Amino acid sequence: RPHPRRRGRASLHTMCRPDPFLSGPILAAVQAASIFPDCKTFVDLSLLVPPAECWRRWEELSQPPSEEQLRRFVASVFSAEPGEGQLEPWWPEDHQPAPALLSRLPAGAVREWASAVNGLWPLLGRRLSAEAARRPDRHTLLELSHGVIVPGGRFREAYYWDSYWVVLGLLAVDMDATARGLVSNLLECVARHGFVPNGLRKYYLNRSQPPLLTQMVAALLARLDAPPEREREGAEREGAEREGAAPALRLLREALPALDAEYGWWMRTGDGRSAVRLEADGVRAEALLNRYD
Repeated sequence: RPHPRRRGRASLHTMCRPDPFLSGPILAAVQAASIFPDCKTFVDLSLLVPPAECWRRWEELSQPPSEEQLRRFVASVFSAEPGEGQLEPWWPEDHQPAPALLSRLPAGAVREWASAVNGLWPLLGRRLSAEAARRPDRHTLLELSHGVIVPGGRFREAYYWDSYWVVLGLLAVDMDATARGLVSNLLECVARHGFVPNGLRKYYLNRSQPPLLTQMVAALLARLDAPPEREREGAEREGAEREGAAPALRLLREALPALDAEYGWWMRTGDGRSAVRLEADGVRAEALLNRYD
């Protein structure tokens, strides 16, 4: 029978192992050997086995492993394709093939172009799969409560300031619920991590992008103040909602604590933080410079 103290030490050893996608000898070996032509490919794969089993198999290899050993190890422990089993196709329920915006545009090339862009929303819609949600330690995606719109190509996740332009586009074609879900994902990121990372993967948690979350919330609030014609007519028929349950107030209650927390993150000064204080020098006044990676 194993000695309980020895078993405890082994368990602690396993628990202290780094995430193989984020740091440590596995990541270093795979990237140094250029197993994949694109360095983003490996960190977007999924583990086929629990992390502890991944490390057990790694430790069975001769160190450093040969390239052949390394390739066999990767093929046996990680998925064949990046993003596999993580985000699944998602068709936003509020997508319309012919939104009102199209009828207001000049007929011809402009309207055709806008129609083609509108047709991309379902093609780029993704949501976290049930398997990925159940096993967050087997991939690098951050938790998502709502569907997202991804850039496409090698960019298989949502990005911070990209989402601002996506939200404006969605609102323009009356996809308010999808836009609201995108913003809620980012607000939840702030609640969990204190800020919105560059993109919605774990390896982006060391940096951010130009902070446009406040502008996204403002765009949603402006929409709630001036809803589409069909919604205004419905509100007149059904009567105004009670003030305490108004959508704008619900959004503000959700958003303001997160926006305040994100502002605080951006205004931190000191080494490796998001703000740099510029001292007055006789020519310019003291200033605070925000930086992002």
